[in-house]
Amino acid sequence: MKWTDPARWRGRIAVTAPPTTRTPRSWIAAVAAVWTVVALYVAQAHLPDNVVKLPGQSSVTDASRAVLPQGWAFFTKSPRDADMGAWTETDGGWQDARLGRHAEFGFDRASRAQGVELGVLFYEVRDIEPLECEGRTAPQCLAAAPVSAEVVNPGPSPTLCGRVGIVHESPVPFAWRDLYDTAQIVENALVLEVSCP
Repeated sequence: MKWTDPARWRGRIAVTAPPTTRTPRSWIAAVAAVWTVVALYVAQAHLPDNVVKLPGQSSVTDASRAVLPQGWAFFTKSPRDADMGAWTETDGGWQDARLGRHAEFGFDRASRAQGVELGVLFYEVRDIEPLECEGRTAPQCLAAAPVSAEVVNPGPSPTLCGRVGIVHESPVPFAWRDLYDTAQIVENALVLEVSCP
């Protein structure tokens, strides 16, 4: 038999569908309704007092707060929270020392470690009163601030050494966006002399 013989190509391939189980739509709707009611009660328990009152809400609120104490705060962070940033002094003045977002698809976690490092340094000087910036930029405020303390950076791979500035910034409220040139308002600053082992 030759490869070009049409009789060779007359066979058919039979394909069967994989076995499936039918789930009644009423069951799917019932499960979705139950989860919707649970989500409504959890959300209502964590919202401030309002005009919506669900049946039996007072008895469910305590249990909901015990099971899910964070509510929706676990998933979201307030956009109005102040941000703490690190600056280092160089020959040209003060430079932003934040490493930015973690790169390389999350395998380089140095920026996350730097946040912890900054938190440890701030904890050492938490009782020291920072300098109020009063409308100045971060470099201007840091240039006017005296060295407040000498601390040791205990990190295994420190990124903040030498003269380090800790700056607290808050976001400009949306209603005032046209009044400012930047998206952050510098509130206060603290200068440290950091030694790395």
